Amino acid sequence: MRVYESTDGTLDIPGDTQMGSLSTVNLRGNMSISVSTSVIRNTNEYFYFGDEAGGLDLTAVTTAGTLSADVIATEIIYTQKPSVAENDGALSTRPTVTTRDANGTTDTDFTDTVTLTSSGSGSLANSSLSESSGVATST
Repeated sequence: MRVYESTDGTLDIPGDTQMGSLSTVNLRGNMSISVSTSVIRNTNEYFYFGDEAGGLDLTAVTTAGTLSADVIATEIIYTQKPSVAENDGALSTRPTVTTRDANGTTDTDFTDTVTLTSSGSGSLANSSLSESSGVATST
């Protein structure tokens, strides 16, 4: 992985400045990659991840000294499964769901509503969960 700096907002390899590189990057799990420069020259700096063949499809950030990648959720998983409950009984263990991508990274800007359903007979109360930072817990 390489980090490139561009002043025109377009990734142009080899025209843009390569700021650094890593031979291996493991992006599994919650993590961040920080890029810093010793001198911020102006506010019109754009930073991109790339490789020898060109740029990767990640969002460029126009804040000098900052680089981020947008995680797009591809699945919703139980991070805590609900307990068994009797008729009209409350769950002793509340379900928690997390939205994450194929690498297991939580989509922290996912803020939609998730609705839980049951394949059995009966109905669920309070089955709509509001996600915050990619995680929703039943109340």
